[in-house]
Amino acid sequence: MLIYIFLISLILILGLILKPNRNNKIKKIYICIIFGALIIVGAIRDYTIGTDTAQYVSSFKIIKDIDFSEHNSLRFEIGFFAICKILNYITENPQILIACTSFLIYGAMGIFVY
Repeated sequence: MLIYIFLISLILILGLILKPNRNNKIKKIYICIIFGALIIVGAIRDYTIGTDTAQYVSSFKIIKDIDFSEHNSLRFEIGFFAICKILNYITENPQILIACTSFLIYGAMGIFVY
């Protein structure tokens, strides 16, 4: 819980110090810092946090041994299957799935907010 209090404080304090509405360069810096912090927190969280993350981690491990042509044998969409397959070539550590999805989700949110 302490990490979330830190994140809220970071958002407020940087907002007061940087005043991101002044110009686009400061706004970009502010957005990058805030969403960078969110990406880091999301990327390092344990797979036991959240109700369905453990299921995605177990699927990540299962997908490692399944041929790409058999992607219909599981209930997952082809995009998730492809991400898991590609990430399994990099490492078998499921933490990379959590880090990658955190980057994709919070990165997209940062672009949208900007």
